[in-house]
Amino acid sequence: MTARAQTLLRPVPFSPKHIPGLKLWLRADRGAQAGGAAQFTAANSESLSIADNASLSTGDIDFWVAGWFYLDDLSQRGFLSKDDGATEREWALYYDGFSRFRFNVSANGTFFFSVTADTFGVPSTATWYFLIAYHDAINDVIKISVNGGAFDSLAHATGVRDGAAAFRMGLFGTTSYHNGREAHVAFGKSPVGGIAALAATIRDRLYNSGNGIDYASLSPAEKTQYGLVSWWRLQEVSGTRNDSHGTNHLTDNNTVTEAAGPFYVTAIADDPVTRVLDQSGSG
Repeated sequence: MTARAQTLLRPVPFSPKHIPGLKLWLRADRGAQAGGAAQFTAANSESLSIADNASLSTGDIDFWVAGWFYLDDLSQRGFLSKDDGATEREWALYYDGFSRFRFNVSANGTFFFSVTADTFGVPSTATWYFLIAYHDAINDVIKISVNGGAFDSLAHATGVRDGAAAFRMGLFGTTSYHNGREAHVAFGKSPVGGIAALAATIRDRLYNSGNGIDYASLSPAEKTQYGLVSWWRLQEVSGTRNDSHGTNHLTDNNTVTEAAGPFYVTAIADDPVTRVLDQSGSG
């Protein structure tokens, strides 16, 4: 048999494009996307939480938190915290109810220092914002950035308390519940080479020019370099919210629900599919 004949007999990989007149081809195993977020209702005292453990403990070390946040109103709202509002204060990321996003840290469990996102300015309701904040233990500073912008900073030389406060999402203190949504929240500590050298890199990678990224988009090398500890996609309709990177799965307190998120991601097991992309190739 000639080489030409062998080429002609070689099977052509199947493509929906080979079906004459095909206009639409939807497959659950290809093109399925999820685009959800955790929806918190303050009036119901809703939150997600996990008890303190070694992986979430910080102290006077480099650590960072980041995620996408959405406000249903402009009262004070807690996004992420290890802070009971009394004697077990460690850190908190929140909206202050006046005009700014803030990041707090405490060295003694009661008094806290706060850096405000002044460069960004006043947020609005019904808008997604990407926040990243960190503690730099080498340079004694805390910083916060909004939507990939410049970091605002505050000198802080006394470190951060390593206490027993639970890690909570949707709550700061005892009354500042979040009325709004959260998605793709990440927590990391002790990044390779120090947070000062990597903060802008982590910010730009996760913000992705406003398009965001999913956990699966980070390479193993990036996850190691960034010191990633946990990543919560928050795609679940209700119940436990799973940690995609570690084992810090969050308990659902008072039935946190689900709403539209900031962007779509490839759906995985147990995700609610909210969009299926046409695989026909017909446009």
